[in-house]
Amino acid sequence: GKKVTRKGWTGNGHYLQLQCPDKNSKMNMPYIYIVLNPSNSNHYKLDTAMVPWNASQTDMLCEDWEIID
Repeated sequence: GKKVTRKGWTGNGHYLQLQCPDKNSKMNMPYIYIVLNPSNSNHYKLDTAMVPWNASQTDMLCEDWEIID
């Protein structure tokens, strides 16, 4: 249930979070989404976005993951 991020990601403030569906959800299975925080990045010119996320092989094998509050 905690947020996680990687040191190697281009955008500071980007993180992953787990979404567990409840009785009001359209989704029926848990999923992971990434929060893109453009206020901390020069790469995105939009409001904060929550986007479904799939791990790459690099992400799964890296050792620079951090738990954030």
